[in-house]
Amino acid sequence: MPDYTVINLKHVIDNEEELLDLLKEKMESFSCQKNDDVDDFIRNKAIEAARHCSSITYLVFYRKYLVGYFTLAVKYLRIDIPKLSKTQQKKLKGATIEKDVAHIAAYLLAQIGKNLVLPEDVSRKIEKNYLIKLAEEQIFDIQKKIGGKCFFLECEPDVKLLEYYRNNGFKEMSERTTKSDNPHQLRVMFKFI
Repeated sequence: MPDYTVINLKHVIDNEEELLDLLKEKMESFSCQKNDDVDDFIRNKAIEAARHCSSITYLVFYRKYLVGYFTLAVKYLRIDIPKLSKTQQKKLKGATIEKDVAHIAAYLLAQIGKNLVLPEDVSRKIEKNYLIKLAEEQIFDIQKKIGGKCFFLECEPDVKLLEYYRNNGFKEMSERTTKSDNPHQLRVMFKFI
C-alpha cells in the first residue's frame, strides 16, 4: 500500500490555522465526479461539521495530492434482531433491547469520496479499497479507546456501490427515504467490529 498521509481536520482546526488555509484550497479542487453531495460536503460542510464536532473528516493525501477523504461520526443505530444471524445476535450483548430491536451507539461512515481529478501517474498508484481501509483503521483506534461494536453507512442503491461495500464486509440491513428537498432511497449497511 502506498504511503498515505491522513489528516484529521478537527486537529488542524484546533491547532494549525495556517495549514487550514492550504487545505481549503485542496478541498475546493476536490471532485469525485459521481456524486454532487460528496463534493458539496468536502467543499462547504466538512469544516463546520468538525468545528461543531458533529462529524470529523479525515483528508487522505498521497504525496502532495488530496486523493480522497472520509468522514466519521457516532450515531444511534436501530437493529432488527430477527434479521441477524445467531452469531451476530450474540455480538449485541450489552445493547439496549426492546421488542426485538437493539439500540446501539455505532460508528457512522458519513461520507467517503475519491478524488477523480488527479494526474494519471498518481491515479494509477492509488489502491481500490484504500479509503475504506483507512477509515476502518481510524475506527479500530477509536474502538480501542472507548469501545463500540458496530460500523455502518448509508449509500445509494447502486449495484456497483453495494457490491463494493459487500466486498468490504458490510451487510445490508434496511432501506430508508431521506428527508430532504429531493427525497431518495438509501440502503443502510453495517458490520460488526
